[in-house]
Amino acid sequence: MKKELKILMLEDNLEDAELNKIELRKRKIDFVSKVVKNEKEFYKALKEFQPDLILSDYSLPQYNGLVALELAKKILPDIPFIMVTGSLNEEKAADCIRKGAWDYVMKERLIRLTPVIKNALKLKKEKEKKSFAEKALLESEERYRSIVENSHDGIITIDTEYKLIYCNDEIFKMFGYLEKEIIGQDFRKFLDKNSREMVAKRYREQQQEKKIPPRYEFDIIRKNGEKRNIAISSSVIRDSKGKLCTVAQLLDITDRKQAERKLQEREAFNFALFEFNPIETIIVDRKGKIIKSNLAVRENRNKIPKEGEIMYKDFASKHETEMYSILMNSIKTGKTINVPESKYEDKIWAITIAPFDKGAIISAKDITENKLAEQQIKKDLMAKEILLKEIHHRVKNNMQIISSILKLQSRSIRNEKMLKLFKESQNRIRSMALIHEKLYQTEDFTLINFNDYVRSLSTYLLITFCVNIDNVNLSINIKNVMLDIDIAIPCGLILNEVLSNSLKYAFPKNRKGNIWIEFSLNKGEYTMIIKDNGIGFSKNITLSNTETLGLQLVRALSDQLHGKVIFSGEKGMNFKITFKKKN
Repeated sequence: MKKELKILMLEDNLEDAELNKIELRKRKIDFVSKVVKNEKEFYKALKEFQPDLILSDYSLPQYNGLVALELAKKILPDIPFIMVTGSLNEEKAADCIRKGAWDYVMKERLIRLTPVIKNALKLKKEKEKKSFAEKALLESEERYRSIVENSHDGIITIDTEYKLIYCNDEIFKMFGYLEKEIIGQDFRKFLDKNSREMVAKRYREQQQEKKIPPRYEFDIIRKNGEKRNIAISSSVIRDSKGKLCTVAQLLDITDRKQAERKLQEREAFNFALFEFNPIETIIVDRKGKIIKSNLAVRENRNKIPKEGEIMYKDFASKHETEMYSILMNSIKTGKTINVPESKYEDKIWAITIAPFDKGAIISAKDITENKLAEQQIKKDLMAKEILLKEIHHRVKNNMQIISSILKLQSRSIRNEKMLKLFKESQNRIRSMALIHEKLYQTEDFTLINFNDYVRSLSTYLLITFCVNIDNVNLSINIKNVMLDIDIAIPCGLILNEVLSNSLKYAFPKNRKGNIWIEFSLNKGEYTMIIKDNGIGFSKNITLSNTETLGLQLVRALSDQLHGKVIFSGEKGMNFKITFKKKN
């Protein structure tokens, strides 16, 4: 629907105003109008009526057309203002036009009113279009300036002499120079020597409108001497004066190039690690389809896996283990699965399945030779264990023979002192034979359970010396301590000597008493205690001055263990030895 033209008439003569209306209707102008006579009404109408056009008399009794023109320009600066008057000569008319009136019409020639109005409206429309275009251009320039100034890329403009005409802030950061140090300078000054000729050639070819890629790379030297890699994208334009210049966008790609090089190096390393890994490696997708295999697979297998084949179905399907199910379970659960042994044809494989988001990496190591060697080692070890067991058995038997010989020999001895020596030697041999007997009975041929050994030796000595267990109570407190043979033999001989001495001398004439044996390991140190509450020793007897063979043996064996000995014979015998555990 066409909008009605709103016309404000400043006219003190209502008949003249009516004539204006008649003329417009006669020319079929669709309008509404408002007639005012003075400044107050005129001002109010400008604010409230908001006219599209003003028709004003030049001279009014209480007002003036030129004053009204100034007011209209302030309130509605773009509104067409036309003087319609009967008192206007050429000089005044020119003055009105000069001061802002759009045109004038003499009242005696109202026939010109419609063409003048149409012409004014047309001119207004053109002015509005021009104003809109100028505003759009200004906004566009502002947007462009904002984009350029706030861009994270450097923006430059260069003339035909390589002079820098414009640089945004990012260029100053990129090059490390101040604005005054760059603007007006030859752009090539800031380039690496190896880049200058290449950039100049590109620049010349581009200005000659040759078809060259608009994007390329070169190196700049920052103010601090640092070299940076720059990517540039440029185009040739003409400035407002028609002169050629180049606008270019610069991006510092040094960090990106370094990251790309590192990525390429890492990818090359990963490829080499995969391709030349001596362990056969195959990569499959989540459905078990083969994606890639390494050199070890291709060289070692009679059949080379093909891309797209199903692992453990189309390829390597004859494993005794159900490997396809294991593979699918690993991919589904995301858990790495190790299959220590899986027989395939005539070989044994150790297989690891390591899942990742797109499938799994399967590593297969041929352990056939290792398993054969392991089986041979087990056979050899078993043979050695049997041999060692036999040796301990024979040593124990030989010692028992020696003990038996001594026993037989002692039957012909009438000298009590000599007979005593024979029995003591027999007990010492028995204590050593018992060590070999324990080693023969155990699976470990290097360690014996010292608790079991002490109980067996104590039982033997109680029987040997015909001790009445109702009179003598033997208490053994030994934790599960395992001793190797080099420590067990001297400890057993020491125990034999000290315990034999207690059983023989501590409780004469059926005297009742107690014997305690303790053995423990604490913080890397062994402690052995043998004590009784018998009659004890003379104060003059010590380990250093004794002539008794048994106590001399105790001292020598303690030295062999690098042990510290504490001996007391008062209020019963108390013997304590401490020595370090061997690493």
